[in-house]
Amino acid sequence: MNVFLEIGEKYFKFATNFIFIVALAIIGGQIFEAGLRTEEVIEFNYIYKPANLIFGILATLISLYLYGTAPNIYVKISRAIFSLISIFYLLFSIIWILNLFDKNVDVAGFSHFLAICIGFLSISFKISTLGNSDIHPATLFVLSFIF
Repeated sequence: MNVFLEIGEKYFKFATNFIFIVALAIIGGQIFEAGLRTEEVIEFNYIYKPANLIFGILATLISLYLYGTAPNIYVKISRAIFSLISIFYLLFSIIWILNLFDKNVDVAGFSHFLAICIGFLSISFKISTLGNSDIHPATLFVLSFIF
């Protein structure tokens, strides 16, 4: 566990920046997918399903790292919820990529819902860290409305 926390501490900033970009891409992909025809969705999913799996792995690793570094019980509870959402998302991504359920269960819908939750959580985490940066307050104000 200590090795995991040391690696997480070393690459945390890179990982949060990367997952922020991937979260935007996943949400953008869901919007893009809504406008495609059925045969185009099948081709799109050849790229989109593995991207969801990678996003699920990254989100799970980061959430477990955040849980391990929680300073008090209240933060630990909120990070545990984030970890559970990430783990469920990873499981649904694996089920979706392997086509383990029939068409009666909307695994893609569950996966999309959880991706939106994780995406907005990672975007809000990134926005909360912008307050500690050297960005001019007026620019930060405008960026908050854009996001």
